[in-house]
Amino acid sequence: MVSGPAAEWIEWDELELLPGTYVKKSLRQRESDLLFRTRVKGRDARLYLLAEHQSSPDSLMPLRLAEYMVCIWNEFVDKHPPPKPKRLPLIIPVVVYYGPDGRRWNAPLDLGGLMDLDDQARAGLGDLVPRSRYLLDDLNTVDVDALRARHLSANALVTLTLLRFTPGNPQLPAVLEKILPELRVLYHDPGGIHRWECVAAYIDIVGDEQISEPALAAIYDQLGPEAKEIAMTLAERRRAEGRVEGRVDTLVELLSDKFGPLPAWVNETISTATIDTLRQWTKNVLRADNLDEVFA
Repeated sequence: MVSGPAAEWIEWDELELLPGTYVKKSLRQRESDLLFRTRVKGRDARLYLLAEHQSSPDSLMPLRLAEYMVCIWNEFVDKHPPPKPKRLPLIIPVVVYYGPDGRRWNAPLDLGGLMDLDDQARAGLGDLVPRSRYLLDDLNTVDVDALRARHLSANALVTLTLLRFTPGNPQLPAVLEKILPELRVLYHDPGGIHRWECVAAYIDIVGDEQISEPALAAIYDQLGPEAKEIAMTLAERRRAEGRVEGRVDTLVELLSDKFGPLPAWVNETISTATIDTLRQWTKNVLRADNLDEVFA
């Protein structure tokens, strides 16, 4: 993603993850971001990483990135009391994209590409055309072998592989088999259990429903019995939560149909109930004449 002299100038050992997000709430289902502090040739800088996970490229990405960058700079200024800094830190924006339908990124890579200009006007205006370029890593263009050829850390390789191959892919176990060495490193490194919980949860939530559970369990088994237990427990917990949510929706619908608008205490009571209790209350609806009889 970052190559040539730029890669040599960035002080990678100085990378420090900063808290917070700059993504709008309305967009957080399809993207997430990370902001790192670093130095470029000894000067303060930022590396802004935006993971874009949607079915098609965002044609206004240069504009959105410009908005995020302005927010980062404003925050930087606000955190430095008078005298205010005369210079702002360089921000290197990187977009990591994967679209489940396989569509490659075709949006402009520069803010100038959004300007409504013909080639002659663009050339004539020169520096008056705004320039704000970002780096793109289009995961739709790579396979597992290409990712491994980047010589990434285990954490980075596992993360990019999951982004690329988990959504809508029933053949995920075969992909995970290829990165087993990196999964082992991730799991056994300090803090690896927490990272493994994140990996297993992502696979369970985003993975295709047609993934063979025995094949997936066989992969987990190769990491050790504890890793397998963590993954299976997370999957079972999510299924149980799904069953509870389904029971809650059914009960609320039945109560509303029979008794009309529900008071606040009903929703509060239902929200803390176990699945067995929800099942009993659902049966009670059939013979109850009022809400008190349902929850008796």
